[in-house]
Amino acid sequence: MKADWYRTRRFVLCAPTGLDEVSAFATSLGWEKTAEGPADPEKGTGRWVIWRALDIAELHYMEEVIFDTAYYVLTGQEPRIVDALADRAQEALEPWDIGELVEAFDEAENSKRRTTSAVLLALSAGYGFDEQIFTRVVALLENPDAAIRGVGVSAALYAGYHELRSYVQAIAEDDPDEGVRANAASVLDQIEPSEEAKR
Repeated sequence: MKADWYRTRRFVLCAPTGLDEVSAFATSLGWEKTAEGPADPEKGTGRWVIWRALDIAELHYMEEVIFDTAYYVLTGQEPRIVDALADRAQEALEPWDIGELVEAFDEAENSKRRTTSAVLLALSAGYGFDEQIFTRVVALLENPDAAIRGVGVSAALYAGYHELRSYVQAIAEDDPDEGVRANAASVLDQIEPSEEAKR
C-alpha cells in the first residue's frame, strides 16, 4: 500500500467468514496474492494477507488476535474505483454494518454484549471521525467497572480518534485501577493528539 493511496474503513467480518472467503473473493476478481505473514502470538499480531489488482488497488486481510476477529481494508489510487470494489466486497462477504453495531450496542442486554459491539465499532472505524463510534467508546471509558474501562482503552486505540486522547489520558493519570492505568499509559502515545493540542 502506498502512503498516498485512498483507504476505506476497516470492514469487520462476521464469523464464520474469514480468510477462505476473502481469498475466494479476491481470486474471483483475478487478483494476485502479493504478500502474507503468519500470526505472532508473542507480539499479539494475527495472520495477514495482501492481494493486488495490477497497480491500482489492494485488498488487505488482517486477523485481530486479542478480540478473535478479522477485518479487511481496500486501498488504491482512485477513491471511486476503491469504493466500487468495496461495494462488491460487502455484497460478497457481508461484514458488520456500522448501523447494526450501533443498534446492538444500544439494545445490549448485558455489559458483555455492549463491550463486544463497541469494540467491533472501534475496529470498523476509518480515517474520518464518526460520532456514533466516538460516543459509544466514550461510554466504555467512563464506565464505573474497571474491566469495561480497560476494554474501552483498547477500543480507543482501534478507533484512533484524537478526540479520545483526553479520555485515555485521564484514565492513565487518575484511574483507581493500577492495571487500567498502565494499559492507558501504554496506549496514550499511539493516539495522535489534535492539531490544536500540538501547538
